[in-house]
Amino acid sequence: MDEKPAEYAFLPWLFLADDHVVGRFSVLRVGRPGGPYDRVRPVQLAKEQYQTQILDRLSSYIAFNGDNRDGWTIVGVDEKITFPTSDALERQKLRLEIRDACELLAFSSIVCNELFRPFDHYANSSVFQPIFQEVKAGPGYTAFIQNRKWSAVSHGWPSETRLPEPLHCHSLGTSAVDAELLQALTMLTSSSSPNSRLGLRLKRAVHVFLRGYTDVPSNRIEDEVIFQVAALEALFGSEGKLTTADNLEEILASDLCSQPFSDSPRFADDKLHGKSDPSRSTFWNWFIELYDLRNKYHHCEEHNPERDVWSPTEHNIMSVHVFVLAVRYLLAKEGYLEPSTRTRAQVEAFVPILGEHDWGGGREPGTLTAVTWERITNDIHLNLALENIAAEGSDE
Repeated sequence: MDEKPAEYAFLPWLFLADDHVVGRFSVLRVGRPGGPYDRVRPVQLAKEQYQTQILDRLSSYIAFNGDNRDGWTIVGVDEKITFPTSDALERQKLRLEIRDACELLAFSSIVCNELFRPFDHYANSSVFQPIFQEVKAGPGYTAFIQNRKWSAVSHGWPSETRLPEPLHCHSLGTSAVDAELLQALTMLTSSSSPNSRLGLRLKRAVHVFLRGYTDVPSNRIEDEVIFQVAALEALFGSEGKLTTADNLEEILASDLCSQPFSDSPRFADDKLHGKSDPSRSTFWNWFIELYDLRNKYHHCEEHNPERDVWSPTEHNIMSVHVFVLAVRYLLAKEGYLEPSTRTRAQVEAFVPILGEHDWGGGREPGTLTAVTWERITNDIHLNLALENIAAEGSDE
């Protein structure tokens, strides 16, 4: 009698530094059989009747240059690796829950990115996209699931098929994760959370944010700007630039510089757009300008770069950092975590950075000298740390 088909979920281009738990899901490392991490393998996998087939299929996912990968990541569900596929609705629901868990993990890794240090930690959302495959007891065959607008189709291939990683996922295979942030996100977005409505907004905001935080070649900067503004709106459940700008400024207010935009080195009266207000803070006006750029992209209006206070690339970089810090401060407001001195320094650095004209400059080729963004943040971080030490000394 044939075994019933089962399905499992995995992340073929990711091999984490550690295993992680996201609610009922376990995100687990699987070392390549015979490879350097062969012993790194979840206990649950050894109990699975499909263990040999799963390892065989994972081995089909190879490095960009054709070499074997050292390992992959697999998603355990309630301490099991595989799950039945007979009930279509339950199968669809479980896939969605797994994707949600992987998105929280992706965001918790992206927050660790070192943007201006090309050989330090970097992750994008693409390496956290789960793949779902069917397995059967018979060796030499598996099937992958391909979405269709109306349903999904299953394609089979023999075990010797080799699948190289996409270029935009290359060299991103071992990722750091902010475990404290991941735990806070998991708690807030849990269906049992007393802030479940806020959790739904946060989960949606992270999903939209990740849509833009990918290095897929087809992505354009205008796509990313639109996604990032939408993510900030979803985070606060607000509509329109004025309300969102107010909410954003309020959540970061404890460490945000309130310098009027008219005092900023970037201020130029002839470049301001409709709702900008020089008497309001530089940060508030930055978001208004970002939203105006989003509108031009979204409504296919003419964009004149000479009218920009900040370039689209600068808006893109800043909006990523703002979203990450806004999430941290929102979690802090709800009592899920406490902002570190480094986190506070990053918020305090926003306005000085917005006044600079060369955020990524200042580093000689081949050196690790701090760029403008890093220098400003590091100086503020040092000052805050010294203030903390002085405060602790005065309490003794």
